[in-house]
Amino acid sequence: MSFRIILATVVTIMAGALSACSPANSEDPKPTPSATPTQAALDLVGSWHDPAENWTVHFHDDGTFSEDFQGNVDMRTGTWTILDGVVTLEGGDGNSDQGTVKGETIEFRLGTLSKLKD
Repeated sequence: MSFRIILATVVTIMAGALSACSPANSEDPKPTPSATPTQAALDLVGSWHDPAENWTVHFHDDGTFSEDFQGNVDMRTGTWTILDGVVTLEGGDGNSDQGTVKGETIEFRLGTLSKLKD
């Protein structure tokens, strides 16, 4: 056999072997956030207050919040999430706080919030 035929055969075999190692065109599905809010998120929407600290958190249905603290209205704003009974406030100031839902209250390090009646 000629050298060219052997070289062409080897190149063809190598190309086939290398193409088998390439990743598939379809990517693994990644979870996407649900467009439908959970019942826990819906229950959180509204204003929550701690009279002892004069602290109010307003949870909005678009996933944002604002805080009033000791007479300072909208002192901090940001986004909120709830997962497995833990509420996370991610402030626009870079600080985050977590609270735990306990019955009709949310317990944070700063204080315990109760939902205000509409």
